[in-house]
Amino acid sequence: MPAGSQPDNARIIQLTKLATLAVGREPNFLPGGCTNTNMAIARNIPAVTLGRGGEEYGTHTLNEWFNPKDVFCCEQKSLILLGVIAGIEGTLKPLGETL
Repeated sequence: MPAGSQPDNARIIQLTKLATLAVGREPNFLPGGCTNTNMAIARNIPAVTLGRGGEEYGTHTLNEWFNPKDVFCCEQKSLILLGVIAGIEGTLKPLGETL
């Protein structure tokens, strides 16, 4: 497996897909993982990089561009995922301990 990646059936990946669908977006996991998650995954700590939302092309190239339309979906997705993993007092038991 490439650095910073996890199997598609990893619980955190499945929860991330559900959170993404909950905000009306299609999950789009890029192959090869992300350097933002390498350290955690190397220590057997489940991790994902959620991205910033919006539309982008040519990251880190001279042709790079970014359209911030609907960028708020990333924050919504983050809050949903954090709520599920950490729990919501009086509402939802934390799942983080079982990831």
